[in-house]
Amino acid sequence: MFQIRNKTVSAFALCAIAVFGLYGCGSDNIVDNGKDKEGQEQELPKVLFTGGLGNEETKSRTGGVEDATKLDFVWTANDYKYFFVDLGSPQNAPVNWKAAKYMTPIEKDAGNDKIIKKASFYYEDIPLTNQNYTYALRYVGGSNNPNQVRIKNIQKQTGDAGFADQLGENGDCFIGYASGWHTISLKKPDGSWFYPYINYYFNPNGGYTYRGQSYQAGHKASYISFMVYNLKGEMKNTYISQVKITADQGINGTRPFSEAGIDLTTRPSNSLNKYIRLEISNGLSIAANRADARKKAAVMVAFPGEYTNVQVEIKILDPVSGTVFGIKRNYAKMKLEEGKNLPLYFSLDIPDFGQNFETYHMWGAKDYYWMPSSPLPTPHNWVITGGVGSIAAPAAPNDVWPKLDTDTRWYEKDYYEVQSGTVDYTSDVPKPNDASYILTQDCYWDNETTYTIDGHLFKGLLWIPKIIKGHATAYDGNDWSGASPSSGHEKTVKTGVHNVSGYFALPALGWWVDGALSNVGKEGRYWLWDCDPDNTNDNAYSVYFNSQKIIIQHDTPKKYGCLSMPKGN
Repeated sequence: MFQIRNKTVSAFALCAIAVFGLYGCGSDNIVDNGKDKEGQEQELPKVLFTGGLGNEETKSRTGGVEDATKLDFVWTANDYKYFFVDLGSPQNAPVNWKAAKYMTPIEKDAGNDKIIKKASFYYEDIPLTNQNYTYALRYVGGSNNPNQVRIKNIQKQTGDAGFADQLGENGDCFIGYASGWHTISLKKPDGSWFYPYINYYFNPNGGYTYRGQSYQAGHKASYISFMVYNLKGEMKNTYISQVKITADQGINGTRPFSEAGIDLTTRPSNSLNKYIRLEISNGLSIAANRADARKKAAVMVAFPGEYTNVQVEIKILDPVSGTVFGIKRNYAKMKLEEGKNLPLYFSLDIPDFGQNFETYHMWGAKDYYWMPSSPLPTPHNWVITGGVGSIAAPAAPNDVWPKLDTDTRWYEKDYYEVQSGTVDYTSDVPKPNDASYILTQDCYWDNETTYTIDGHLFKGLLWIPKIIKGHATAYDGNDWSGASPSSGHEKTVKTGVHNVSGYFALPALGWWVDGALSNVGKEGRYWLWDCDPDNTNDNAYSVYFNSQKIIIQHDTPKKYGCLSMPKGN
């Protein structure tokens, strides 16, 4: 709906400032793939008052909220600059487009106060009348000329806004009209009546007549939504930083604009007009599925039309580590329809070890190194330099890592092997005799595969042979559980292309010492079943590795916060 309120400057003024109280309508959205959603007319409000009652399902104009079947629009703070009314349209008087003077938000989204659901737009010089006039409206985002639209080649979006917040500035455009009037009477001090309020109602998608021609209200640009997700896990600290689309034809530029839409009789042909780059600030993170990806859509405004040799490039950034990787996809043809949204989904296949971040523990402990009752404070203050990550020990009062042997997170001192009810027992870690057979085959360092932990991107993992349990002795014939090996317990690792059949990947996820995590992406250390035969109280077996070697190490301090050694099956 759409309201105009004329407010007299003095008791007998004939001209006034008009208030267009714009609430939007349920059908004011851009549907995906041309599939209309139910567009029943909304009941018009009866309250003749700026910010009057509106339907709770209504949406509005020039910020984009991605839905399962459509792109809904909401108002943004600068929209009044680009929202024009033709003051001459009701009586076919000379064309006189007038931009709004300012706007006032009336209702914001309950969950996101950056989203303006309802707003009033203030205009000057609209005459007071009791005629049932129809006013023509134009929105030309980013342009101060109502007869010209400018779709930018460098577009912007604020990633943490919760919606595509700069579609208007990027060049969105639409036409509409207001019609249907109602007056409210007020009594003057002398007892006579006057009628300072006139209300018009806005239909953003209906048909109307303007200066003898029939038109259909609606959006006149095209929209592309880019949605990225990683099925192997959410990447909460890794962001879409840029989207670029390139085509053979002009996809952006400055063109004449009217009720007929964007005039594309001739398209701009400069090389700058053949690509659009959407730059995204402040974190548009990677979701774990398509449904959540729709809540984190990167949305671009473009000229309608058919395009050939289209290339889409998406940059993914971990801002802490500076790690960047790209997605590239080519389309022989792409059709962008006027007033419609084209959703493009991109599925990643990046291993996520986020669940491991919660399971570091001391050897033989009953509970994890950090627990809900003794948590690592958030945000986790990662420092990532040269691809190697660390987290400093938190200061008091958050220095709650395990420190006493009365803590269930403290290591086991009384038994030679892990006991029932402990983390390592539940994980069914292998014994050192079983792990020793890793050394009979080649292991391969992999510095190419990207993975995530705690939402950050890392590289650095080791491919090792799958472990078979049940060996009474190590590969050298000795029982390493009863006597620590003096030799043959380490091996140089290889690099390069190799057969992964019979192998599994062990990420270099570092370990905790005295509340600090270190060497993620560089070194790994995983607990085994038995303690150190040479120091049963304080040391235990672990598998240690880096890019140079792998060691079955008997004298690892039990107080280290490591992960349980998997078997690969």
